[in-house]
Amino acid sequence: QYLFTSSDGYGFTAPISSLVARNKAGKAFMDNDGTVTLLAPLPVKEGDLVMLVTDAFKALAIDLSEVKPRPNGGKGVVLIDVADAKLQQVTISAQDQSAQALSIRNKKGKNILLTRDKLTPYIGK
Repeated sequence: QYLFTSSDGYGFTAPISSLVARNKAGKAFMDNDGTVTLLAPLPVKEGDLVMLVTDAFKALAIDLSEVKPRPNGGKGVVLIDVADAKLQQVTISAQDQSAQALSIRNKKGKNILLTRDKLTPYIGK
């Protein structure tokens, strides 16, 4: 499974095999009206935490189970309400790597390292 996200805060999970097309022209997979940027897909697995950070420096951590699978692509569901901001960064904290630190850039441009146990204040439902 991979997590597909866009700068307008929408996203979904899908298997990478869903991107394969038979025709030469390719396949439209993630809806885009031309005003949003697609972020790089990230490999995910059950139990992962997804950390979303906007360019307005708002952060939210959600369990991967909250993200709906869409094997045929589309726009996805709202992962974080970005209003006038844009989703800037998406990182994953794997359940089996509790010591793994996530690097988040703050307002001053400094990287902050958060371990999975320090993400508790950011976890939303």
